[in-house]
Amino acid sequence: TLKDGLLSTFWSRKALRYLFITCLVIWIGGAVLTHEYGTTSKQLQMLLGLSETDVMMLNIRGVCINLFGSLAIISGLLLLIIWAVRKFTPIVSPVKKSQAPVESNVVQDSGTRVDFSNWLVKGSTLSKRFLYSGDVKMTLYAEVKVELSATNPRFPPHKFIHFFAEPSMGIEGEAKLLIVDRETQKSDGWLDVMAGTTSDNHTIVSLQSRPNSDSIFAALSQTAEYDFILKRGDEVFAQLPLPSEEGLATAYSEVERALRRQLR
Repeated sequence: TLKDGLLSTFWSRKALRYLFITCLVIWIGGAVLTHEYGTTSKQLQMLLGLSETDVMMLNIRGVCINLFGSLAIISGLLLLIIWAVRKFTPIVSPVKKSQAPVESNVVQDSGTRVDFSNWLVKGSTLSKRFLYSGDVKMTLYAEVKVELSATNPRFPPHKFIHFFAEPSMGIEGEAKLLIVDRETQKSDGWLDVMAGTTSDNHTIVSLQSRPNSDSIFAALSQTAEYDFILKRGDEVFAQLPLPSEEGLATAYSEVERALRRQLR
């Protein structure tokens, strides 16, 4: 959906922001640098003849205003549209919509018990639920949404990965997520995520780039004991045990085959 695409490809919003700022600076800078060539007196003077400098400055003015000015306006409007969609489109977590049965998968971590389900497939979405009890009382959902490329369905599918937490952690905006193997201490480092609150008061954590999504997908496809650590700045909002078992890759392949069959 449009909402999932905008949330899970936040990196493209950052690229748009950089494009907007760059074009805006060039647009304004070029207009200021060549301001003289927009005045009536200079235009009348050029009617009598153009020097090489005049030609060069007119070309610079035309490129800065016509090209970079247009790009600044377009990218600015796109950023405004994305902001409006994210601001006014309610996001509903999957916790209330599809209660995955909790299997007899249990991990005891000091004073915290984790009951976790197998991967549940619903349409093009895979989800796994983690129930925390004891010292930590929380429900965490891992969700992988699979979508084929709209421009070339033969390309590998996109994996849009979200985590939903109940109750809400109260974290908003850009944050960092670390998934680290407890035994080996291996990880792909702190990953950029976008955190927010859904309309039903759950925290949503969305991966912001395709490489980061692939990294989390690879981790969740293995049998391992991970730590799920979410922070913003120096403040840690969550540090949870995240047990993982093989099964995601198989479920993902089934969803991918089903999506490709629909295109035949």
